[in-house]
Amino acid sequence: MDWKKQLEDFIDNTTVIMGIGSELKSDDRVGIYIAEGLKEIGGYSVIVAGPTPEHWVGFIAKKGYRKVLIVDSVIFGGESGDIQLFDIDEISERFGLTHTSSLHLFADFISGEGSTESIRILAVEPETLVLGEELSHKVKKSADEIIRFFATDFSPQPHKGHGDSRFAPMQNTDCKVKNAKFKINKKNT
Repeated sequence: MDWKKQLEDFIDNTTVIMGIGSELKSDDRVGIYIAEGLKEIGGYSVIVAGPTPEHWVGFIAKKGYRKVLIVDSVIFGGESGDIQLFDIDEISERFGLTHTSSLHLFADFISGEGSTESIRILAVEPETLVLGEELSHKVKKSADEIIRFFATDFSPQPHKGHGDSRFAPMQNTDCKVKNAKFKINKKNT
């Protein structure tokens, strides 16, 4: 199934999106880049966690998020820039993460809190993980595609039983995200 369709099925107003990675290791910063882009466009609950997602467990539990979407670079055997959505258990057993211990710790802590019922990882296959602050061309193109999807193509459905919407309708606006310019034209829901 296509990652876009999987996200549409997964995300609702009880979901927080968490970008993780290292800003100093080129494509490893893709999760941070995407989270910053989503914060810029607004309308989503977003955490820019960097290399320490476990520091956000208390916040996530306190806010009552039932789902967590982690955005990260993952070596899953695809082509550079490929995008896939995985369950946290599936990915930690099968693929190489640059933050394996942090993610395992995070998953254990968040499960222990009892408020979160599902954790998924939106994975982007890295091209390089060498020291450097720039994303490779293919990974940046994929990251921009993800941001564009959230900005223009996606309209999260409210979760039954949750009257408050954490996803506010968005108006037409321009958004500049680290040298990428998007024209956002999102319909009000």
